[in-house]
Amino acid sequence: MRVIALSLLVVACPFASSIAVAAGAATPSPVYADGTYTGPSVDAYYGNVQMQVTITAGHISGFNLLDFPRHTGTSISINRQAIPMLAREVVAAQSANVDIITGATYTSEAFISSLGSAFQQASQAAKPNAPAP
Repeated sequence: MRVIALSLLVVACPFASSIAVAAGAATPSPVYADGTYTGPSVDAYYGNVQMQVTITAGHISGFNLLDFPRHTGTSISINRQAIPMLAREVVAAQSANVDIITGATYTSEAFISSLGSAFQQASQAAKPNAPAP
């Protein structure tokens, strides 16, 4: 397995199945409960995108890309570029409130939707009297 190092992220190939945030990458963020949260599988037209996020000390500490379009050369090419870019934006924002990537609209929207749902779970779990993940 090839590993590609990015400024804030380490991406394990195939081009983003697992993304870990480098230590010290703390930014202001909403309050999230520690744990691992899985978003739904969201249709990206050419396939589904499903994200899982790990929260440690209230911040994103890693991602798992559980599913993504990879059945055609075009899907592979688009996602090889778009997914790491989206991941960097999410880490910087510490939320799924990020812009879509031009040329990867469907993947971006599905990525943001799945991850947004996972963040909602983490946010709900952080509220008093919330059930554990």
